[in-house]
Amino acid sequence: MERVRKRPRTDTAAPSDPPNTPPQAQSAHPTPEIQSPLPSVPFEESDALPTTSPDVHHHISNSVRQRENIYKWVHHHEEQDDQAINVLYFKFYAVPMMLKRNTQDFIPNLKDHILARILGRAYDGDEVSFSDDERDSIQICDNYFYRHKVLRVNYTSYDLRRCQDSINPRTHPDIMLLSHDDEPHPYWYARVIGIFHVNVFHKGPNSTSPDKKRVDFLWIRWFGRDLNYRAGWKARRLHRVGFLDAERPGAFGFLDPAVVIRGVHMIPSYAHGTTEEYLSPPRSVARLPLDEVSDWQYYYVGM
Repeated sequence: MERVRKRPRTDTAAPSDPPNTPPQAQSAHPTPEIQSPLPSVPFEESDALPTTSPDVHHHISNSVRQRENIYKWVHHHEEQDDQAINVLYFKFYAVPMMLKRNTQDFIPNLKDHILARILGRAYDGDEVSFSDDERDSIQICDNYFYRHKVLRVNYTSYDLRRCQDSINPRTHPDIMLLSHDDEPHPYWYARVIGIFHVNVFHKGPNSTSPDKKRVDFLWIRWFGRDLNYRAGWKARRLHRVGFLDAERPGAFGFLDPAVVIRGVHMIPSYAHGTTEEYLSPPRSVARLPLDEVSDWQYYYVGM
């Protein structure tokens, strides 16, 4: 099944190590303690979010209660060989004949995402890749990232009414955004695994401010549309999507909440059943918000 989405470049630079933390030291010691392996905030925990103004596009809590050391948290999931955090893939080169292993990592990809936004790069669907030196210009304050329960999004409905969706990784995780592919279907779809913010400093010659900056972001898992399935108004059938294989670069990513249009209702295709083929291990962090151990083979996009 072909999944429609722009693919990230495969010639990215090797990921940089956490500041002042040699990789040997990380692998030589047992997994550091973390508060929670979850990417989402449990129901019983507090993450106060006041009333959202209708004049803003989106709203995320300012709470800093649900904080986690990002390097320890990522290291914990790397030790589980979780493909959602650390994906190894191989690339063949004809001349000279060689096999090169590339790594798609959570923290370097997050820094790429943050740096692109700070530098004002318009989002066009492509994953922007920076060098190690450029990534090092992003300093995450105290190495903390902060989890949140809910993202509220204001949008205009088809009948020109002002509406609001609450995106929650535990109960209402699926979103839609504008497609940047040259094909008729106008939307992309993704599942929100976690809602976060970090406080960062941007150093170096391209820095425009010495001040600390808050950056809100979503960690998402992409759906791809099934091109072999006739769907749409003329076919009188809902569009069918499925998760991208985690072994493919670009199966996971980060989004600015500002590009989210609204939530979307994904209807599992019960007739096709479930599979563990697209992601391992079964208890991957990408499935933890919904407490699942496998994925539905297909979903239908509720219209």
